[in-house]
Amino acid sequence: MLTDDVEIDVIGQHLDHCEHCQSLLQRLPTIVDVGQSGTTQYASEISAELLARRSREFSRDAIPRKIGKYRIDGVLARGGMSTVYRGYHPTLQQTVAVKSLGGTRVFSEQSRRSLIDEQKTLGKIRHPSIVSVMDAELDNGIPFIVMEHVSGRNLAELVRQDGRFDLVDACAILAAVCDALISVHLSGYVHQDVKPANIMLTDDGIPKLLDLGLAIHETEESPRIGGTPRFIAPEQISGHMRPNTRSDLYAVGATLLFLVSGELPPDSRDPDYEVKVQQRVRSMPPRLRSTALNLLKHDPALRTQSITEVRDLFAEFGSSSSRINLRLAIGDVRPQRRRRSFGVVMSIIVVAMLGSISLLFSKATRWHSVKPFEHPYFVISAADTPDAPGLLSRQQAANTGKQIDTVYPRPSPKNSVWSHSGNQIACIGNDGVLRVYDVKDDRIVDVHLLCCYNDSDVDMPQICWLGDDRQILVGASIRYPLQIWDVQNQTCLYKIIPDSEVLATAWEPGLRRIAIADERGSVSVYSQDAALLRERSVIPSSPIKSIAFDPKGERLAVLGAHGVLRVISVSDLATSVEFDLATSASSVTWHPDGDRLFAGTNDGVVVEIDVSSTGNPMAHHELGRGIVASIQWNRKGDRLAVGSWDTVVWNPNLDSIDKLTQSSSYNWSTVDWHENRLLLASVDSGLTIWDADNKSETRLMESSLQQVLSIAWNPIRRQAAISTMTGNLFVIDLDGKLLWHDDPTEGNLALGSLDWSPDGSRLCGINEWQQDLFVWDAETSSLVKTHTVENGVLTAAWLNDNVILCGGTSGLLQIVELGAAESTAGLKLDGTIRDVSRNTLGTLAAVANEGSGVYIIDMAMVDAPAISKNFLEGESIRSIDWSPNSKELAVTSNDGQLRVIDAESGVARHTLKNQPLRPQVARWSNTGTAIAAGDYGIFNANGLQRNRFIPINCYAYAWTIPEGPILGGTWTDTVNCFADDSGTLAWKLILHHSGSATLIRSDGTLLSSDSEEFKVTPTH
Repeated sequence: MLTDDVEIDVIGQHLDHCEHCQSLLQRLPTIVDVGQSGTTQYASEISAELLARRSREFSRDAIPRKIGKYRIDGVLARGGMSTVYRGYHPTLQQTVAVKSLGGTRVFSEQSRRSLIDEQKTLGKIRHPSIVSVMDAELDNGIPFIVMEHVSGRNLAELVRQDGRFDLVDACAILAAVCDALISVHLSGYVHQDVKPANIMLTDDGIPKLLDLGLAIHETEESPRIGGTPRFIAPEQISGHMRPNTRSDLYAVGATLLFLVSGELPPDSRDPDYEVKVQQRVRSMPPRLRSTALNLLKHDPALRTQSITEVRDLFAEFGSSSSRINLRLAIGDVRPQRRRRSFGVVMSIIVVAMLGSISLLFSKATRWHSVKPFEHPYFVISAADTPDAPGLLSRQQAANTGKQIDTVYPRPSPKNSVWSHSGNQIACIGNDGVLRVYDVKDDRIVDVHLLCCYNDSDVDMPQICWLGDDRQILVGASIRYPLQIWDVQNQTCLYKIIPDSEVLATAWEPGLRRIAIADERGSVSVYSQDAALLRERSVIPSSPIKSIAFDPKGERLAVLGAHGVLRVISVSDLATSVEFDLATSASSVTWHPDGDRLFAGTNDGVVVEIDVSSTGNPMAHHELGRGIVASIQWNRKGDRLAVGSWDTVVWNPNLDSIDKLTQSSSYNWSTVDWHENRLLLASVDSGLTIWDADNKSETRLMESSLQQVLSIAWNPIRRQAAISTMTGNLFVIDLDGKLLWHDDPTEGNLALGSLDWSPDGSRLCGINEWQQDLFVWDAETSSLVKTHTVENGVLTAAWLNDNVILCGGTSGLLQIVELGAAESTAGLKLDGTIRDVSRNTLGTLAAVANEGSGVYIIDMAMVDAPAISKNFLEGESIRSIDWSPNSKELAVTSNDGQLRVIDAESGVARHTLKNQPLRPQVARWSNTGTAIAAGDYGIFNANGLQRNRFIPINCYAYAWTIPEGPILGGTWTDTVNCFADDSGTLAWKLILHHSGSATLIRSDGTLLSSDSEEFKVTPTH
């Protein structure tokens, strides 16, 4: 084993000069345990095995006649700890590869059984560019794994025997490899050992990723560290950082160098490493050269982050390959030329995992005739849907305007800024999409998905133009890196990976510098090419809410959340002067004279500060209402725009105030000047340009407040009820057609927590703003009851056909008996009630409580409910749902965990944590075999292995008919129908303020709810 850096150095130096060893290296099994800090749980067992092997004769010639039920017909390959045989599957009657881990006799029984269980899980995974596992068992105590039989040669052999690959073929191969790695990463795993010897090229021209044995799950507390010298990432060698997806990206870059040069990539520990890498990639096309250099960065934080982007680039350069069958590997969009023959190719089996002890599972993600559906965002044509104005995106036009996966919905703007020329506007909505709007041509010129998040995920998305009209710095939260986005070429040039939540950014045009401030109180300064220049803790342990360069670019104003305002030098980030506003604040801006600062507080006051004054420097102006989230002077310094719950423009010379917008839902606006034009972005009011001279406004984009809050499926009537943030109720059929609509809150916000009665005849929902409980009759499609319930109600659920349970911030579980004069007092619990679910018989209620965990309430006597059990005490539980058999509960918590717990004992049978997104809700499938978790995807209920990650921000899920369509409601105005848990999109439904809707079918057909084809007469 390699456990010493000196030993690795010696071997590395030898490899530089020994061609025989370089060749041998490509044929050797993976080297395990690189790095001292990566000691694995199997290290002692592997060491014991090596010692045991030295002390005994091991016959390498003996071939068993049978392993398990599989007939053995010969040896395909031998490795240090395993042998791969050609076998015969008696049931399928086909040739297979049987890998016997005969060198693992000294492994513990627990280790062997764990290995087998893992392989069985992997057997469910399929991808065209990953070798599939068919079976795994023990034979006389020895583990064996059965895999598909493939004919071909690995890339190391091909290079050694036939010479290096041309660039087109190499890119085509790596496009397939990256597509396979996407499946690996979406499953939560890191491969750890991507290299030419672990990539097979089949006789059909399909690349196959091998040797997933070192794969580690991102949640492993003591991950197995491994890899192969020259292809292993620097962070894996040092052991100072756990491997992640960026480690695999490094190996992809190293493999690219090997394929196109025929030589091993440079040693990452070589002092001249970067120079040697640049020499290798010098002849590549500029875009590919830039990507290769990024992949091979020493620092993983500076490495290219998106493997999807890398795959797309490789596919673009490799699409003309006649040797690699991209159509079968990942479904390339271009027609394939006839593959020319390789010549005589020996038929061998994929020798997977030699010298390894675990196999990575992956989930199939294939390209089809068009790129796969990756997100649900779209802009639709005003001509097609007058009720939802928008513009065709460039991608949609390129795809004949008919592709459902290229449409983006209208968002609620969260932040927007002018370009320096004033010809373009960049806007980020609550859907996580960047839109660039051409003011002159009145059209959207670029649409880019940044992330999937909801309003509670970020304080405010960051966005600013850099220097000209070509580049934008954009970002959303710690879960997604800051990106420097090239608008013209629609590509990400650089990414900045912050260590903490970024709360503020600023651009200094003189020396072209970017300032970034975070929630820990630190300020960082970067160059325009994302190189870190300096970093310093400016307001320790205090979130920095706003930063601003002075007009000369020499000083930076830094505003802490608690009202501490410091002016620091840009050259060294040292503080020159400090002020205490004595109140919480959110925004700061310089006056054009450079002597005064203006800070917006959280109580609507703007504080004027004379930085040059030695006396009392502060004056207070009551200009806003609520949080002043955005504040900016125009260039002349005669108008100050204040974005709070109201948006106002103050003219200090005339002492006049123009009120532009007024929020009824406590959402603030962002403001940005260009000359005399003010750009306003508001979740309430949309995107607006206000002309200060003419005092007129132009509305660019209406806001969408139709965020889907709840979806409930009626299995008896086969209908789905949908509620939105604007208080609208939509009832649809399984084809997405609108059956009926209601607006019970009359425009008041937040209709949620829908639930159908067990007999399917009635529907209930709540409005937390008015403390109302609504009940509709499905037969008459009308509202029949309105009950006033406890203040702060958040959830409601039917206990039986006549009783509804309600709960909220008061902690009171209320019991509403229909027909009774008023609800009974119910049961008082500690903490906030977030969710309620009943068991199948209606005798028990499970309550999700923020602060007190899970309560099981005995409801056998409705008028005398009693606490039966209390699980997960002290935890903040967000959602809860009984399994169909009433034996288990699916539980999500505010710390990001998804758990399946035993309803009797409260013991967690399965737990999923440390995920990049927080689950909003979790709901069981009708069969009890799967769980849909908002923001997470679809999981197998037994073990919480992801069946499918649907990369959308679904706040609400609903399962329909058994194993059938799944409905997902987004934080935009869209409901997505997935045909099954494979993630195939069947249709989209756009919900409008007026109560109408637009249906977009999978073939791109648009249907308005006003059309005859859309209208449906409900079946009563």
